[in-house]
Amino acid sequence: MRFEGDAPIAKRGIAWRLLVVDALLFLSVGFSTGWQLRLVPTLFLAGLALYALLGATRTPRKPGKTPHRVTADAGGLSIDGVTYMDRASIENAYCEEKPDDNGRYAVHLEGRFLGRGCAIYVDTEQEGRALLAALQHDPSASAAHFRALPPWAKHIRWLAVLLTASPWVLVNVLRFVPPWGIGLLVALYGVILVPTVLPQRVDVGHDGVFLRWLGNKRFISFSAIEIVTGSKLGVDLFLRGERHVEIRLTQKDGGAEGQVNALLARIKEGVAAQAGLTRADEEAFLARTGRDLESWMRDMRALGAGEMGGYRAAAIPRERLWAVVENPAADPSAREGAALALSATLDADDRARLAALAQKTAQPRLRVALDGVSREKDESRLRIALETAESTASELEEPDGSGAPSPRAQRRAK
Repeated sequence: MRFEGDAPIAKRGIAWRLLVVDALLFLSVGFSTGWQLRLVPTLFLAGLALYALLGATRTPRKPGKTPHRVTADAGGLSIDGVTYMDRASIENAYCEEKPDDNGRYAVHLEGRFLGRGCAIYVDTEQEGRALLAALQHDPSASAAHFRALPPWAKHIRWLAVLLTASPWVLVNVLRFVPPWGIGLLVALYGVILVPTVLPQRVDVGHDGVFLRWLGNKRFISFSAIEIVTGSKLGVDLFLRGERHVEIRLTQKDGGAEGQVNALLARIKEGVAAQAGLTRADEEAFLARTGRDLESWMRDMRALGAGEMGGYRAAAIPRERLWAVVENPAADPSAREGAALALSATLDADDRARLAALAQKTAQPRLRVALDGVSREKDESRLRIALETAESTASELEEPDGSGAPSPRAQRRAK
């Protein structure tokens, strides 16, 4: 499939940001009052420029008035006949649900960290969907990835607003502030830069939401979410048991409206889809429930082969195993067991089907397990893949997705 059309574009390249850095570094020397103070203001303005630089990677400029020829296919995006982003460099892509003031719909393509990005403005939402389809970026076929502020960033919002509201006033103040005061300002700018340099990763799959910032990892199943609402800063999740989780995307009111709407829509869609699903009776046979890995693998192989405990009455039909492994509301351990039971009889199409399912899964342990079963045919290599999945689960804040912190998280909190 291929998409071609003319559309205004707002690029998020790197070259113009480097010019901003150079300009501010030059101005820092001019505002310095003595050679001994030149280094500190330079570092200060470099931090300010870096903040603007990184912030620009998330918020595109306004589109130009001149339309560009846009071509999209499985290889990536080309603008005026020149490749702008290849398919592998696109981390996230989405189309805004609401038109802008000119009645156009923005299709956002986000690169990895400081990579390129852009917003393409098309006339209709259908064109935007066609563009995403041409890039083979079907939201339902893989987990969606978002960059958010770390959980603690909400406590420094007032500091971020204060230090970025009037940066040129602060630049003039540098001429009268003593060296220790300039050092303090540099440190404060460093604090507000951390959330941008080291953002929180938010993965939304068909099973739930996975949050990761440095060593802190947390999985929240859609079944644990009672209410989800959007705000001017991000998305609020109200879990069963009156627990509240905020996913903040920006410190500025309305500063990431497109991303907020995309994240909110994806989570709402997952919650609604899982609300209509029920768990199967076969899950009791498939879940690990305290069995060691060797015993569990042996039992699952027996189930898949059509015998359990020496009699065939407990065998689970193949279609029922697929129903469990593809059910996002099912117990994750039971889904792993169903995939393991199917592993001995998987053909090439089945393995591709299982691999595609892994791409849509947000929970790390289950994703690693499904991917391992889809790739490995050898018994020993499959065991290694499952052991890797098990070690991945031990690092999670909420291994069951219920909202209760794991023992490891509780020990860290103490």
